[in-house]
Amino acid sequence: QIPLMLYDGDLCLYSSGGKLTTIYLDTHKFQTSIELTEQLKQLIQLQKYQESWDLCKTINDEVSWRSLGEACINDLEIIFAIRVYRKIGDAAMVQSLEKIKYHEDINLLSGHCAVLMNRQDDAKQLFAKSSHPLEALDLCRDLLQWEQAMALSNNLSQHQMPLIAREYAQQLELNGNYIEALLNYEKALRQYRDDFETIEEGPLYEHVRLCRAGTARSTIRCGNFASGIQIALELKDKQLFHDCAEALEQMNQFLEAAQLYERSLNYDRACGLYIQLKQWQKVDKILPNVTSLKLHALHAKAKESEGKYREAINSYKLANDTDSVVRIY
Repeated sequence: QIPLMLYDGDLCLYSSGGKLTTIYLDTHKFQTSIELTEQLKQLIQLQKYQESWDLCKTINDEVSWRSLGEACINDLEIIFAIRVYRKIGDAAMVQSLEKIKYHEDINLLSGHCAVLMNRQDDAKQLFAKSSHPLEALDLCRDLLQWEQAMALSNNLSQHQMPLIAREYAQQLELNGNYIEALLNYEKALRQYRDDFETIEEGPLYEHVRLCRAGTARSTIRCGNFASGIQIALELKDKQLFHDCAEALEQMNQFLEAAQLYERSLNYDRACGLYIQLKQWQKVDKILPNVTSLKLHALHAKAKESEGKYREAINSYKLANDTDSVVRIY
């Protein structure tokens, strides 16, 4: 066997006769005749960061600085990467790197670096092998990968399962998948189902409230109007009344929608639906709270057609329709 020694591109070996031979590897030869960007690429591949820094100052191009910064992150040279990104004024990247520069767990550090380089799949595997596997769960939640998050939660942190189920349900509801949303809202509520009345103000109370509100909306969207309305009435939330009323209106349940609009104090929308349904007693009840001139005019025309001229005059006055007031007089 011939003894070998390699350092910075110099390959030294002793022949059988005791003669020392030195060979400089082509991969480490630095040719000044090539373009500066190629020189920079070669220096980065050789992990000569200080030389790369000096060359980037000569090139003075953001693309070159970023290629150096990304190479430093991939090689876990966090301190040098901070220096590079501070040079180009990327405050967000500097702040992110500052948060992780003291991590001692190599898998945890590599996972965070993979996230910064948009290699999320690699990051999840690295986090799972690290001393903080819950980082993989948080990453799945940030990426809206709810099924993976629920699977990880089942293995790593079962107490987070209701929260993840609620967040997943909210996403499903937003996408119009109301059946799946309802199932996940119920899953998020399952362990608190018997404690609704005893839960006090706090994060748990807010979790239960959001789940029940989502259950009300999704139940209505699934066609079970009575159950959804009942849940909404129990919660007594003005915004929920409005959301459920919108859903009912879109599903042509105008009377129920008008009643919930009225409970949400959206008197204009409620009045419009009551007029459409010719529920004049209900219109008369909320008319003082209506601000829409158009609705006052519609009410006035309806009263005029019924021969109730005094009521018509009052509504025309509220609608600022003086001509009609004069005509009726």
